[in-house]
Amino acid sequence: MEEKEADINTLAYQEMLNESQESLQGHTELSIPTNEENEKTVVIEKSTPPIEIILCALAMFALTHKTPYGGIGALLAQGFFLYTLYIWSKKHSRPLSTDSWISGIFALLFAFSDVITTSSIAQQFNFFGFWTSNILFLCLGFGMPFIQKHPIPLFRSLFTTLYRGLSFTPLKKYLYFPHQDTIRPYTKGFSIAAPILCVFFALFSQADAQFSQTAASILSSLTGESATDIVYGFGCLIFILIAVLTITENLFGKSLVFKNTPIHSPSIQQETNVVLTLVNALFGMFLFSQTSYLFGGEAYRYEQDLNYSDYAVAGFYELMTAVGLVIFMSLSLRFFHQEKCSTFQKSLYGILLAQSMIILISAFNRMNLYIDVYGYTQARIFGIVFILTAGVGLLLSMKNIITETTQDHLLKNLLFTGALGGLVFGFIQPDTHSAKWNIQADTKMSTAEFIRQHNDKDPGAILALLDKDPQAKNLFRRSKYCTADFRSFQLTRHLLCQKLK
Repeated sequence: MEEKEADINTLAYQEMLNESQESLQGHTELSIPTNEENEKTVVIEKSTPPIEIILCALAMFALTHKTPYGGIGALLAQGFFLYTLYIWSKKHSRPLSTDSWISGIFALLFAFSDVITTSSIAQQFNFFGFWTSNILFLCLGFGMPFIQKHPIPLFRSLFTTLYRGLSFTPLKKYLYFPHQDTIRPYTKGFSIAAPILCVFFALFSQADAQFSQTAASILSSLTGESATDIVYGFGCLIFILIAVLTITENLFGKSLVFKNTPIHSPSIQQETNVVLTLVNALFGMFLFSQTSYLFGGEAYRYEQDLNYSDYAVAGFYELMTAVGLVIFMSLSLRFFHQEKCSTFQKSLYGILLAQSMIILISAFNRMNLYIDVYGYTQARIFGIVFILTAGVGLLLSMKNIITETTQDHLLKNLLFTGALGGLVFGFIQPDTHSAKWNIQADTKMSTAEFIRQHNDKDPGAILALLDKDPQAKNLFRRSKYCTADFRSFQLTRHLLCQKLK
């Protein structure tokens, strides 16, 4: 029995061995796939920049490159930029927020202010407001919520949003160079024709002097006369194109996620009371001891034997800085105690803001006294506008504290008020109207005296002088104030050039 069982096991094992060998033989007949057969054919098409973006970049370059000064060219360039993004938002069904468009419109208004004014001081504010508004436009367009309750977190949010939002990764599809066999025919044609055209152009320029002069004038009008200017102009064009591509591809190609800002616990309520009490005491001491100086007027100046400059101008900017710091300190304190105010704290805030308002009223009165004696200048008009803007800021701060509304609305309103004040200053045309008001106040002012008082010689001041004395146009060179470049058109400058003909 044991031998039969052994034979049965041997036969079973032999059958299994034979089946396994047959199976191995069958597998050896199969072909092993090669790496080439495993590779998948990947078709990568080269993306072409959208024609709208190319036209927008070309328009911005043509309207702003190498202009003598800002003018209608910058306004049109900003208009092209906003219109292109508006079309892109419609195309991608991704509308930008209302706050974003408000910032964009403010940028357009600052550019427009440069068209109607030639004031050197106003142009500095227009430059700052233009770029600040555009930065806000981009960040709010990326979806940044305007929930910041303090200027420092706002700056941090703007920087973080730009860093996260603007990257060159989406531009890779425009930088892809396909295999030589897949290059499009017209690309090859342009590549071959470029050096040939350069050779023939050089030959024609050498053969015909008139052709050479015409071609050179056309080229220099766009880029410049020297080789350095040409390279610089081409680099500016590429930079503008990349900038517009980067903004559109990132703005409508991604949606940023913003984390909620941490809420500060109301841990400095008592500290706030101490700070406000001490600062109120210092302000009250200053106002009480300087009442005669602040509101004495002409009688105090005469009694103390002070000239008008020492009385009205000395300490003006220091007091304006103190008022600005009061608003900043109020924002900071309420930011750290979660905007909650007791009745006692509201009283302390109210007293401090009221004392700051008294300082503004005093500065306003003394500035008017100074203007009555020495007339208007751009800086003095700026002082008046600044005082009025700061006064509105104090009223907004006081309203925010009394009603206990959220501080992000106050910060937004303060930015809006500051931007509006800058625009009003530009729209006033301070160089023109300061000169006109001085002429109206002193009709016997001579031309020499006028030129001595208005040593800035901005176009608006000269225009006002020519309205009074047309013969004075011989004292000014027309080429210094006029240009044939239509991109630099400014209303005041254009009127002056008509007078200087």
